[in-house]
Amino acid sequence: MANLCEPESFTLLDIVTKNGELKFRSPTTGEEFPAQPEDTLLYHNLNGTGGNAKFETALHFTPYVPINPRVIHKSGCSKCKNKLISFQRIGEARRVIYVCTCGHSWEE
Repeated sequence: MANLCEPESFTLLDIVTKNGELKFRSPTTGEEFPAQPEDTLLYHNLNGTGGNAKFETALHFTPYVPINPRVIHKSGCSKCKNKLISFQRIGEARRVIYVCTCGHSWEE
């Protein structure tokens, strides 16, 4: 992943898109730095990884973060029968992934 700070002043770089291309710009000098594939969602496609791999960390913490949406699920968790389930909408398709505090996750 690219360094998101300016090399000399360690100022956080601004994210800029030009002609559909991601770049980083220094707010102090205006110098632009090219983005690497791992800086974008393209990294997911270039590596051929599928599923929820790039969302793994977010999904792991979903049931424990109080601001995440929760729902009383009609059938509940198939592993522990808990009915109060957290969920996330992920990816461009905005798929709903349900995650229980026991660690079990699924989508419908």
